[in-house]
Amino acid sequence: MRSWAFLGFSEQYFNDVPVFQIYEVVNSESVPEKAPFAYTEMLRLKRQAMGEYMIEDPAGCEAHWEECPGHVLKSWYCVDGCFLSWAGIERCRRIGKLDVPAQPRFQMFRVFSFFGMDNYRVCDVKLDIDNNTIDDLKRSVVSNYGGRVDLGIRASGGDPDESPRYFQSIDRLVYTTFSSSSYITSLLQKKTGDWRHFINLLWAAVSTAHTVAKVPDSQKFPLLEDGKLISEYNLDPVFPIVASWQVDPGPQWGPDWKYEAFDVFMDIVSDAVG
Repeated sequence: MRSWAFLGFSEQYFNDVPVFQIYEVVNSESVPEKAPFAYTEMLRLKRQAMGEYMIEDPAGCEAHWEECPGHVLKSWYCVDGCFLSWAGIERCRRIGKLDVPAQPRFQMFRVFSFFGMDNYRVCDVKLDIDNNTIDDLKRSVVSNYGGRVDLGIRASGGDPDESPRYFQSIDRLVYTTFSSSSYITSLLQKKTGDWRHFINLLWAAVSTAHTVAKVPDSQKFPLLEDGKLISEYNLDPVFPIVASWQVDPGPQWGPDWKYEAFDVFMDIVSDAVG
């Protein structure tokens, strides 16, 4: 099955070459005939807002379907036949030229997720390192667990009838080089050797609190959401990435203004009667 991307002019250029936004990606043996709803709706709203002042796309920038690689996403862009994310375009702007690998470079990273000192889970995340950022890596890890992790925490202590509080986001992501992912995984699976020590090391790498184990700064590198592509960090997938999750704040309690107003009213009545 072939993949097709619908390209609409983004009104931007890269070195005088038009940048197209991808509105839809479909799989079909032949080129689709109709423009996707997302694009036609965008045009309708644009015409409604601009009326007679709306400017048609320049020659050579008309919207069209174009065959694309199977890994392309509809949030991406196309420049001179190259398909890449917005972060990929920004990288090309920084280096001053369109530099896209002929074949996508996918890498698998092992991520150890911590929800506290002794509570952890492990997953593997495969990403196109030339089109995904650290923020994309975070989202992929969270998505791997269905968007949230429930560890039984409730709004009011351990009451099972209270609203659950989930771990739904990652607040820190750290790349470590003190040992390989495969070696650490083998120790944790077999519970042999210094497996407990390695858990402490992983936690120490990502924790901002005081820890018993210590990881040298030269062996841990915080991964920041700075818009750079994963490929720009030169991460070796042999080594693990450690994630620290944060639990949602739960319901926010405040005064019940209905009862507060009633109390004030009764105070006024009491003063008047007295």
